[in-house]
Amino acid sequence: MRSALSLTMALALWNPVLGAGVDLDSLADRLTQEHPEIPQAAVQKALRYVRDHYVANSRYIGIINFNLPSNRKRLFLIKLSDGSVESFYVAHGEGSGGLYAEEFSDTPQSHQSSLGLFLTGEDYDGKHGRSLKLRGMEGSNNMAESRAVVIHGSDYVSDDYIAERGMAGRSWGCPAVDYRYRDHIIDVLENGAVLVAHRA
Repeated sequence: MRSALSLTMALALWNPVLGAGVDLDSLADRLTQEHPEIPQAAVQKALRYVRDHYVANSRYIGIINFNLPSNRKRLFLIKLSDGSVESFYVAHGEGSGGLYAEEFSDTPQSHQSSLGLFLTGEDYDGKHGRSLKLRGMEGSNNMAESRAVVIHGSDYVSDDYIAERGMAGRSWGCPAVDYRYRDHIIDVLENGAVLVAHRA
């Protein structure tokens, strides 16, 4: 009894989501059924990482679906405890394409978006105001920190900008978001959450 209780407590400390009894497989199935706009492969990758590694912020995962054009909301914040989803516009790099992101790179000065799994870092005050550091965890994105690829706010991802031009503006490779939602997105994802940028 004591050893079982100790194991439960240790699991809760190592991974609060698993310690709380969240069934990640059932969550993945539900998301597939209820949110076809969120790529199943990206969800599986994020949840597999949460299951198999220590994740400092396991309350949410973030998914960017670069299969969608920039005039669609394609950044998804998924709350793991209940499966609720919020969606937001997000920019891609100017080197990746126009309406659609079609080319991806982790090369410095490419101004392209990178694909793969990231872990978020701390927030900081940069040239775009409050921003969130990203650490690339794969060969496709492990230069993110040296490239200064971060989540930051921008006017070119606003509803008005997109309605007027038919697409979001483009960054130098950062997943830029609307200033109005920047603080909420950073608050949710900062300090060790999983973010997956995906394109099939």
